[in-house]
Amino acid sequence: MQILQSLKRSVKSSLSLLPGPLDRLSAQVLYQSGFATLAYRSFVKAHRPLSITEGPFKDMAYMSEAVGSALYPKIVGSYELELHSPLEQIISSPHDVLVNIGSAEGYYSVGLALRMPQLTSYGFDIEDRAATLQGTLARLNKVSDRVHALGPKQCQASFAEEKLSQAKNPLILCDCEGAEESWLDFEALPSLEQSTVLVELHDCFVPGLSEKIRSRFDKTHRIAEFSAKKRTIADFQDKRFEALSVFEKVALMDEGRDPKQRWYFMTPK
Repeated sequence: MQILQSLKRSVKSSLSLLPGPLDRLSAQVLYQSGFATLAYRSFVKAHRPLSITEGPFKDMAYMSEAVGSALYPKIVGSYELELHSPLEQIISSPHDVLVNIGSAEGYYSVGLALRMPQLTSYGFDIEDRAATLQGTLARLNKVSDRVHALGPKQCQASFAEEKLSQAKNPLILCDCEGAEESWLDFEALPSLEQSTVLVELHDCFVPGLSEKIRSRFDKTHRIAEFSAKKRTIADFQDKRFEALSVFEKVALMDEGRDPKQRWYFMTPK
């Protein structure tokens, strides 16, 4: 019974993202969206090796596992759709070193290395499994010479600063579940002043954190704010999934994200 109730809630959430009246749809059809995972797994079996065909990392080879985030939106190209514009701005800039704090399996550290042949990526994560997968993803995409997967022993500000200080145009991506305040510290990382920073904010874990970060960077950086938005069927562009229902497609884009999620894109003044 608990599973059924959970499925119903998931369906209702998906329906809220769809346009037009839906009251004529039968319950049987509505509940189909809860089987998006099964549909995706069938697709995975038929399309190995996996690859991303839409979004900023189009043509990137991928794995059937993610760490700490949703896999399916990455594969269909809708992951963190809110950030596609600043990502393209980053890609068009001459950044030479990326420090990716909370890199997980390497979606960004490897993806940006693919799009930016001049870039060397250092992906930091506190989970050994994340570092292992990041190394695998780098090898899959033939960028292992420029992507360094670093586990818990290397997750130190001093090591990150060493790499940033050697860069001409440093870039930082930060998604560390509330530890932004300790990582994005000008005393710990003096190179922050010259760095472009894209940070996912976690006020849900540390109330008031976003305002602390804004006040800390306000004098040295231009700050653009991006907020989470609901996905609709119009956001789904992956033509490999044409056989899926509207409900399944919307369900595949679900990142399980807090609707109040925000990001700062901060560029040096």
